[in-house]
Amino acid sequence: MTATSTLWLVLEHGPLEQLGPDLWRVEGSLPKMALRRHMIVARLKGGGLWVHNAIGVDDKTRLALEALGEVKYIVVPNHYHRLDGGAFSARYPDAQVVAPKGARHKIEERVKVHLTYDEFPVLDELRVAYVAGGKDLEGVWRFHSDEGTTLVFNDALFNQPHLAGMEGFVFRLLGSSGPPKVTRVARMALIGKKKAFRAQLEELAAIPDLVRVIPGHIDVIDEDPAGVLQQVAARL
Repeated sequence: MTATSTLWLVLEHGPLEQLGPDLWRVEGSLPKMALRRHMIVARLKGGGLWVHNAIGVDDKTRLALEALGEVKYIVVPNHYHRLDGGAFSARYPDAQVVAPKGARHKIEERVKVHLTYDEFPVLDELRVAYVAGGKDLEGVWRFHSDEGTTLVFNDALFNQPHLAGMEGFVFRLLGSSGPPKVTRVARMALIGKKKAFRAQLEELAAIPDLVRVIPGHIDVIDEDPAGVLQQVAARL
């Protein structure tokens, strides 16, 4: 691991916001980028917390998080999202770090991985599958609560509105902003077989009690999430 991998870095971020029963998020910034990111927190039936894409937070938010339960799993969703994984693991040493097997080597440059997605226990309320057609670099998580099913993606699904300025121009040029989509970058880096991922998106859209879809960056999709996934699949 690098010497700075356990530094608790607090950048600008929002509050711990409840999305649904036993589900929360924190929206935060990235160093020297306009792109926003999500930390997603789910409380498991056993009382422990599952933290996806950990973000270093201020003391008020950290205490609010710890009041929900003990951090049990820290998910580093791909090797681009490893910024705060080491700091979270150092602060919560009893938690297990979970990562996709195809990204394990790169992630372990910053934090030790205890479980790959293949090794994660199948729980009634939470499970994971790799992005279909890819290289086991990323996955899609399903969290089920009394209100229904929430899907948690990472970079395989973007929902980044257009940005202003030069950075916004670059994002538009790369096809990484605008309506929900699989970006060109994701197609090249994460998804080898578009047909397989299209079929997976269509299958996920057919989940009867789907209530929201959470991309790795910016807006949560909670209005017609099934229809949005179908549209993304059709454009892939």
